[in-house]
Amino acid sequence: MAKLSNFRTDTAKETEGVWVDYSEGIRFKIARWNNREFRRFLEKLARPNTRAFRKAGGRRGELWDSLIKQAAAKYVLLGWENVDDDGGKPIKYSPDKALEILSDPELSAIWEFVCEAALDEAMYLQEDGEDAEKN
Repeated sequence: MAKLSNFRTDTAKETEGVWVDYSEGIRFKIARWNNREFRRFLEKLARPNTRAFRKAGGRRGELWDSLIKQAAAKYVLLGWENVDDDGGKPIKYSPDKALEILSDPELSAIWEFVCEAALDEAMYLQEDGEDAEKN
């Protein structure tokens, strides 16, 4: 029988993020999708656009996608390691640079990876005493 405690999340991991391996040595620090700060910021961004959303008949489209990426760049993708430009120069993390990368259609695989990782609830679960000791 499954214990309810097996499904408790670590709220610090949810907002501070966890390191996730991507490819070729790149690692991303990813907070849980829809964490409290993400939701607050997205609501703040969406509020002035309520009329546009109503006008679109509930279809949020490109405007909504843009707002989601802004919120994700600030409160979901929180850092990276080993990300270089085409000349081999390291790219320093910033929310603005994250937004640029997440919005680039030619880098859509990164956007998809960040979304999938942020939605993976197992990454944000509390570790029980035995598992924590093993790590």
